Amino acid sequence: MKKIKNIGNYYGGLWIQEFENKYYWIIENHDTDFSILSEWSEITKSLYQELLWEKEI
Repeated sequence: MKKIKNIGNYYGGLWIQEFENKYYWIIENHDTDFSILSEWSEITKSLYQELLWEKEI
């Protein structure tokens, strides 16, 4: 699980993760439970990679 800098809201930020060869993101909220995969939205591998690239800038 990785946090993407400079993207978020009052409670937290944008988080991405790879799990079982699938890619997901979530915007942290006051009641976010990161351990519940159904709260995450699946994204494409290319979007995941672009977000990782942004994280490194």
